Amino acid sequence: MALRKKDLRQVMTNTVILVIGDVKTWLEQGRPLPEDDILVFIDYNMFSAETLLIHRPGMVLSPLTSRGFDALDIAARLQTFRFKGAYRVLAPKLPDQAMIRNELAHLAPDVDCELIELNHTPELRLV
Repeated sequence: MALRKKDLRQVMTNTVILVIGDVKTWLEQGRPLPEDDILVFIDYNMFSAETLLIHRPGMVLSPLTSRGFDALDIAARLQTFRFKGAYRVLAPKLPDQAMIRNELAHLAPDVDCELIELNHTPELRLV
């Protein structure tokens, strides 16, 4: 999914996207991580105010859920750390996006949170 103009402007100003996930497991499963100077990958247990100060991301990106944490945990910490960038949550197709959005807004009212719904439905074709 392409970044919206608002997101792109913010990322271009602060040229780091902090990707929070289960990086160790991703690598153990043979999932290659993109090699790009704009992307910084960290495990959730390394996520701290100090990490934000070191990398100064314009955007934080994470899955909706992962082993040991979820987007609500990250949103609450971003609020506590007074993060002023964008927080984007990658999610599967959800029956009620509004419920998740409301919870994110409740936990992190000062953080620009948004869900990005990914559609992994395989395309079936007769050959």
